[in-house]
Amino acid sequence: MQDRSTTPVPPTTTPTTLVAPRTGHVVVLGMMAAGKTTVGSRLAKRLGRRFLDSDLMIHQAQGATVRELERRDGLPRVHELEWEALREALDAPRPVVVAAAASVVDHPEAATLLAGRGLVAWLRITPETMLHRMEADPDERHRPTLGAAGPRSVLESLRSLDVGRRARFEALADLVLDVDSIDPDHAADRLRQATNLPELVVDAGARLGEGPLWDPRSDVLWWVDLLGEAIHRHDPADGSDRAWATPRAPTALACHGREGLVVTTPRGIEAFHPDRPLEDRLELLIPLEADDPDTRTNDAKCDPEGNFLVGTMDWRFAPGRGRLYRVHPDGTTETIVESATIPNGLCWSGDGRRFHWIDTPTHRVDVFDVDPGSGRPTGRRHLAPADGGPLNPDGMTIDREDCLWVAHFADGPGSRCAVPGGITRFSPAGEPLLTVELPATYVTSVCFGGPGLEELYITTGPNEVPEPELVHEPHAGGLFRWRPGVGGRLLHAFGPHAPAGG
Repeated sequence: MQDRSTTPVPPTTTPTTLVAPRTGHVVVLGMMAAGKTTVGSRLAKRLGRRFLDSDLMIHQAQGATVRELERRDGLPRVHELEWEALREALDAPRPVVVAAAASVVDHPEAATLLAGRGLVAWLRITPETMLHRMEADPDERHRPTLGAAGPRSVLESLRSLDVGRRARFEALADLVLDVDSIDPDHAADRLRQATNLPELVVDAGARLGEGPLWDPRSDVLWWVDLLGEAIHRHDPADGSDRAWATPRAPTALACHGREGLVVTTPRGIEAFHPDRPLEDRLELLIPLEADDPDTRTNDAKCDPEGNFLVGTMDWRFAPGRGRLYRVHPDGTTETIVESATIPNGLCWSGDGRRFHWIDTPTHRVDVFDVDPGSGRPTGRRHLAPADGGPLNPDGMTIDREDCLWVAHFADGPGSRCAVPGGITRFSPAGEPLLTVELPATYVTSVCFGGPGLEELYITTGPNEVPEPELVHEPHAGGLFRWRPGVGGRLLHAFGPHAPAGG
């Protein structure tokens, strides 16, 4: 393939500057009965993060509840344990949501510890509401606090605590929520919006989520579990996700005709028939390397002319064993790249003049010129990262400003990897503009969808993460969604000049 590394990138307008999500941990603080455990746990579920509660951490470590320890060892010892629990939570190898005891704001090092570690939220509650909730608690968790004193004495104590800590809460908090009159779900949603982080929409536990495809014919998102051998259909209207087992590993999808889908598998390009029995659910249309048991298809997308560009690779990742094919609807096949290892991430510029492609082990995104007559990509050259920064790229899509969104595996499995899994936005010239961290080591692909194509769907997988490390990313293998602030483009369909699905 000819190397035209000096070919300039066509000029473009300056990309929109997007609001970066909040990085790091989310710390939820609040006085007694503020609901920090309930709000924090619901927020963690929405974000797909691990949830840690300081009281529960103490109970697990000490074999006694905080109230039992208070009676046995005294309040100063409990406050010491609460501070140690917060420090331990903030040392977690993946960002967490932690509900911390109110007493941590009294520690002289609180401001230093929490500065720059993420988002600190204060659930503000009036002493009167505190007392009402404490008295109404069916589990009587606050009974020792209420004790034998009358309501007025307890209320006075709560008012004194509130006055004493209010200034410290205000000094530490990035966000204040008055929770007297809002329910935990509302509070969790407000916190999620404040972090601007991707949300978990399907806790699928897929072995290797891949190939997201927005289907404009029914406004649903299709995606695959490659290693789990299943095709999923997520309906954002009701939050449902239905999965169909497949007899072979599905790797990528494209719209086909009025209602149909085609899927790439180790045999080639196949029609998907969800209403048929498992053994007949896939029907081979166009074979690709079907006689080689050591190779399979990987990422694939259709070009503006309706041809399917399909990458193949060795099951054991043997270098150079793969290819990139351009398959016409009539079955005519041509080879675009002769030697590839893990072909991934295909997309075209809005004017159709540039084709972008990834071979993951090269740690870069390449760009091709598209011949205006044949539509064939030529002139492969390096594009991103333009600054030579680290990247382990996987799937990719493009937005309306011709900026690339690249999903990246972390640079190693589990909690010790230095670069977390996530997605990065690159300018048309290959400059990194924005990186979004996900609570999973392996982030695999991205696709615009939803109303106006203004939502970014993100697939993940837990594959290769050692089992003991998965405790740090409990929702790896889930489907995530984020609203970046810029819209995307439809993926092209398989068939002559079919725009939908592209």
